[in-house]
Amino acid sequence: MNLHILDTAGDFDPSNSVREEQVKWADAIIFVFSVTDKLSIEYVQKLRKEIKSTRDWDKTPCALLANKCELSHFREVTPAEGCVAANHMNCQYFEVSAGESYRGITEAIHWIAKEWIKITRRMKVKRLVSRLQLKNTLRNFGFRERTNTL
Repeated sequence: MNLHILDTAGDFDPSNSVREEQVKWADAIIFVFSVTDKLSIEYVQKLRKEIKSTRDWDKTPCALLANKCELSHFREVTPAEGCVAANHMNCQYFEVSAGESYRGITEAIHWIAKEWIKITRRMKVKRLVSRLQLKNTLRNFGFRERTNTL
């Protein structure tokens, strides 16, 4: 199984049909904002609203990463504001520092992967159950499975 994560790197344009297709095939979405820039969290929230129309959010693991946490003296977005934004966006929240360590980012990607596996397994089970239900329904109406015997 392969997990596809789309990195828009801040250049997301909703009117671009190529970007829209990329958002549709992505298995997970990770939003990243800077805690030193209040506008970045507002941009991420706007971006999520634009993407929401193209995605089924119940089947898409989503994480909100607050980057640059080591720069606490320049901080414009508090951890509480980040949590509120993540809850509003229906995302898991992580505070990370790409400049100091990759540990927080690794934790976020591991969480995304585990959630994606859970969702994928649930989808497989639902498909199997629906096939069995269809098979039983057909059997109840007198349809039989094909056999190669005479």
